[in-house]
Formats: sequence, C-alpha cells, structure tokens
Amino acid sequence: MYMRTINTGKVAAAVERLYGECNRGIGKKIYELLKRAALTEKGKLQKYIYSLMLENISIAKKDGVPLCQDTGFPVVFIDLGQGVRLTGGSIQAAVNTGLARAVKKYSLRESVINDPVVRNPLEKVKDWGAVHIEIVPGNKVKIALLVKGAGSENKSVACMLTPGGNIKEKVGKYVVDAVRFAGSSACPPVVVGVGLGGCLDTAAVLSKKALLRKVGSKNSKSVYAIMEKNIIREINKSGIGVHGFGGKVTALAVFIEQKPCHIASLPVAVSINCYLHRTGEVVL
Repeated sequence: MYMRTINTGKVAAAVERLYGECNRGIGKKIYELLKRAALTEKGKLQKYIYSLMLENISIAKKDGVPLCQDTGFPVVFIDLGQGVRLTGGSIQAAVNTGLARAVKKYSLRESVINDPVVRNPLEKVKDWGAVHIEIVPGNKVKIALLVKGAGSENKSVACMLTPGGNIKEKVGKYVVDAVRFAGSSACPPVVVGVGLGGCLDTAAVLSKKALLRKVGSKNSKSVYAIMEKNIIREINKSGIGVHGFGGKVTALAVFIEQKPCHIASLPVAVSINCYLHRTGEVVL
C-alpha cells in the first residue's frame, strides 16, 4: 500500500455533490420497492397515494428540485484510510463547507440551527451535520451520507433493555412498537435501522449506520438476518400502511447492526427513515 495525499477540498466537493444528489433523487432499489408496494396494495386510496409519491420522485428528477421540503439533517460517515495524508485543513471543516455550499447551490431549505434552545434561524450555522469518522486500513476515503428528515428522526428511540429471557423476542417487540408509535408521522412505508450493543451512544450511531446498508442485503450473521425477516413481517402486520392510510406495506426494509456489549447491558436504538430513504456514498 502506498501513501496518498488528498486535499480536503475534494472532500468538500464530494459532500456538496452528495447532499444535492440525495435530496433530488432516490436509489434504484428503493424505487423498485416502492413500485412493488404499490402493486401489493388493493385499495384505491393506497394506490392513488403511491401514484402521487412516484410522480413526485419523477418530477424531482426531471426538474432537478428537492424531493421534499424537509431537506433534512445530514449525517456523514467517513472511513478514513490509514494510508491517506490530508492537506488543506480539517476534514470536519471540509464537510461543513460542502454541506453549506450544497444548501445554496441546490436551493435546499436551511433546516439546521446553531442552538437547540435559543433556536435562532437567522443566525449563521457553524456546524451543519453529524460527522462520524473511523480510521480503517487502506489509502482511500469513503464518504457516506444519510439525509434525516425531522418527521422520521423525531420518532427515533433508544433504551437499555434487560439482558434476560428471550432476547430476540424482546428486541423485536421493542422495534415493532417503535414503528407502531411512529405511525404516519415517519412517512411510511419506512426503512428501519436497528443498533444493538456497545453503549447507548454506540447503539444510536449503529442504528444510523444500519440505514446505509445496501437495500436488499441481509445481516451476515444468520441470527440477525432471521431477526430482520421476522421484524419486518410483524411491522407489516400492523396495517399502518402508506402514510398511515392503511395497507399491507408499512416497512420496506429492516437492517440490524450489532457490536459487543457489557454482560449486564442490552442497548437498543431504532432509527426510522421515510419512504424516500435518501442515502449516498462516494469513494476518493
């Protein structure tokens, strides 16, 4: 492996492009799941709502405009190769620069405020997104972006379950109950990210990272792959359906990510993403 020098200006440019692209178009596989869900429903109202959703996606792509008025809070995951030497300033500052430029370039709503208590929307924002950096082998930089709208983000939950009894059933019930509680507020059909293990903060980050999994993928460990399958089946039995108007499809996918945890703990976090499931990645 040879050392590579990467100017953080390239990081800023990549983040700028990603934030704009994620807000104006969705992935092919999630689009196919939405079309399949539309075919699954028999009710006229449900089919009509799906037709509007798909038309909205088409218009956004054709006209280059945002898919939703809520252009979201950006969550950025960076895998930074050990063989990379960064120049041109901090990577955190580069991410913020890219996000701020994207808001102006792509006419995105300025949804981020500096202070959660003062909440002054006119104050210049200093820190645009949540940035998680992991040092990994190699000489590349992978940038993954998750756009989280407030409707779905406000229904995210986390807790410390008791590590006893039937843990799989206990976790499954907690996740299904979280989606039931979210109801129509999270703009279903949703994509559900579940984080298990670590500490409470670890589980929360894992639940976000889970949402970056490739649509259609399964957890590499069979116990969790089976849990994913069982949980989505139970969620879709809820009858919440598209935008809460009832139906067979409430969730498009469930992804679980896990890490080791303390013997006396069982941290669980659930992050819900709306039907647009706005994600993207680039490798430098």
